[in-house]
Amino acid sequence: MGINKLCILFVLNNIKTLDHNTFILINSKLKCKLLDFCFTLQSIFDSKKFNLGFIIILILLSIFILWKNNKKTSIITIIVFISTLFISSITVYVLKNIFRRERPAMVFNDKNINILFEKRYKNSFPSGHSQIAFTICFFMFKTIKKYKKWYIMLALFICLERIYTGNHFPSDVIVGALIGTFLSYITIKITKKYIYQIS
Repeated sequence: MGINKLCILFVLNNIKTLDHNTFILINSKLKCKLLDFCFTLQSIFDSKKFNLGFIIILILLSIFILWKNNKKTSIITIIVFISTLFISSITVYVLKNIFRRERPAMVFNDKNINILFEKRYKNSFPSGHSQIAFTICFFMFKTIKKYKKWYIMLALFICLERIYTGNHFPSDVIVGALIGTFLSYITIKITKKYIYQIS
């Protein structure tokens, strides 16, 4: 094995170790009744039958805000918004089925970590929830400045919830957030250049 391959394996192994250690820190060592209560309120929407309950509420709220903000151009803006969510979600779905990464409950054994409400074992990378959260967050951030702080806080809250409740590793969440942000940025850029001024 060449020196380059050894270096790559060394770096990847260290990233994996950091990823696992950060997960344990957030998932187990930060565990407290207050966080359990806060994240249970969100997780209760994420049952196996309806995994995106909280996200659906956030999407509908965002569509309503976009419509109220400018009724003359709201239809086009909402279409672009939904299209952005669709593109980024398809991207994550494809990546999940390519990587098929085991979730923390499978890696650590579900009895050794903090799991709230639901146990899931497969397709961890990247996180769909964080992807959608940051797709929404960045889109709203660029179109309606008024609510940007609330959207940033909500997106970060969702990302933290995915780790704290035992559903994802930090790297799953980070990559999901980056995908959502990047594709939202690209979609807005293209729309502004070729269709109309979205904000």
